[in-house]
Amino acid sequence: MKASYRKPAAQLFAIRPKTIRGKMFFTFILLTIPSIVMLGIISYYYAHESQKDKVETVSKQSAAQIQRNLDFQQEQAKNRLLSPYYNTEFIDNINHYEELDSVKKLQFHQAMRDFFSKNFYVPPQRDLAGFYIFLSNGELIYQTAGLDPEALKRLYETEDWPKRTVQQGGTVYFSGAYRDKLRGEDRYVYGASIMVRDLSSNRNMYSIIRAEYKFDSIRDMSHLSNLGSATKVLLLDGQSNVLYSTGSETPGQPWQADMPEWTAEAASLWSADPAGQRSLITGIRSTVSDWSIVLITPEKEIFEASIKIKQSTWIIALTALIVTAALSVLFSSYLTKPILALYKAVSAIRQGNMAIRAQVNRDDEIGKIAFNFNAMVDEIQHLITTKYVYQIKLREAELSMLYSQINPHFLYNTLDSIRSMADYYEAEEIVLMTTSLADMFRYSTTSSEMVTVEQELAHIQDYLNIQLLRFGTKISAEQQIGDRLHGLHIPKLTLQPLVENAIYHGLEKKKGRGNLLIQGWEEGDSIRFVIQDDGIGMPAERLDAIRAALQAIERDPETVQRFPSMGIGLINVHARLVLKFGAAYEMNMDSIPGQGTEIRMKLPRT
Repeated sequence: MKASYRKPAAQLFAIRPKTIRGKMFFTFILLTIPSIVMLGIISYYYAHESQKDKVETVSKQSAAQIQRNLDFQQEQAKNRLLSPYYNTEFIDNINHYEELDSVKKLQFHQAMRDFFSKNFYVPPQRDLAGFYIFLSNGELIYQTAGLDPEALKRLYETEDWPKRTVQQGGTVYFSGAYRDKLRGEDRYVYGASIMVRDLSSNRNMYSIIRAEYKFDSIRDMSHLSNLGSATKVLLLDGQSNVLYSTGSETPGQPWQADMPEWTAEAASLWSADPAGQRSLITGIRSTVSDWSIVLITPEKEIFEASIKIKQSTWIIALTALIVTAALSVLFSSYLTKPILALYKAVSAIRQGNMAIRAQVNRDDEIGKIAFNFNAMVDEIQHLITTKYVYQIKLREAELSMLYSQINPHFLYNTLDSIRSMADYYEAEEIVLMTTSLADMFRYSTTSSEMVTVEQELAHIQDYLNIQLLRFGTKISAEQQIGDRLHGLHIPKLTLQPLVENAIYHGLEKKKGRGNLLIQGWEEGDSIRFVIQDDGIGMPAERLDAIRAALQAIERDPETVQRFPSMGIGLINVHARLVLKFGAAYEMNMDSIPGQGTEIRMKLPRT
């Protein structure tokens, strides 16, 4: 019986993960699950209880602070509107306005303007947008500057605030938010109005004084909330229509939330929207008007980690650390030893020792990394010994090929010219031609890859001697090369093939005299050359094709063999210089049919 129990137990302990991830997960899962469960329970309890009490208190305090500021502002507006009751002259004139003659009405208007200007603008009110006064018969007797009297009269006749103001019976009526229709500005304003009459008289004569205010101060009040930027502040009128909102609600529209009637004492409740997102809603009612302040804070912004959660987390983490540290020591060396061996191998490779290999005999991730590392080192060494050397040889062969392609093309044309001119010209010219040709051959076959600008110009002059003997006065050539460039070095056969290209493709086929200009100058760390002729030029299609070939060679010089029809001289010179200098070299080409061609080149100064 004992043997039957031992075998399953042995098999259980024999199950060991082969990956580091499996070993760490298997070990730590047994150690950390109880701690994580405890941490979750304690975290939720402390978060829910402490954060809930704190945020409700802060939300009520913020709502009460906004209420006090709003009440103060509305109380000021109310006192200014009530001020006419303390001016007996104003009350008497309103009561007997219809009996006043034109002169007394004018005097009354002036006195009223002075009275209200001092009352409403001393000291200046930040939010005041303007005010106006109507008589009970609808006559507009005063309005601030910039307001259209006819527009005011239409509003008085069509809107309900005059009626509601009269219904207030001498108390201030605060109307809801509405778009500013009088000043041409895209904003919302709200109104405060009062009916002024002689309460001791039986005459039914009264005036309505209405002031309009912007929401700037209310916007500043909304920033008094201490609950963070996620809290939304709403200002509602007595019918739960939105007056102002820091969210997306539109002023003047009804607020859809089903909320209780708020009182002058701040109250909070938890509510969920149709999407199931819970929020803390705190409301309070103004003591001056029927307006209400509502603060809405999403639940996800409230329940964050508190100090108690941090303390509990540290206690649990410390306990788990003590328990797991003892066990971690037992297998840390088992995990770190092969990693250290792999690190030493990588360091040796980094220092240039390509013969080293990682000696790790494992079948887990570290073993696979070591195997792939050794394979990578083998591949790098193979690339260095084969492909890299092969690329060097290939570049050398390409350069040799480019040099050899340039010389025969010119040789055959020159020998043709010598044979033709030997029949028609005297021996002195033949001597000059053959001498120049010999100098050109010696220059082309020299083993030096880099030559001075002076040597390259002498080679060009040898070439021009032959061509000028051949064409006579049909072609003229001019060199504008600064003396400071003569001692600088450039690759051999950089400029002469381009000069040959200009004569062969541009000037030789031109009817009449042609001109060739060679320019060169220093520019910073670079040398600039321009080869310009006034020959036949080339069509735009041909120019685009040559430019595309030059760009293709810049991306990959090996593509030079794909453009045999573009001309040996230009393409091969470009390919050689791309291989030599890379991005430090530039060549640009422009050509206009019937006007000529210009080649611009930039080389690094060496």
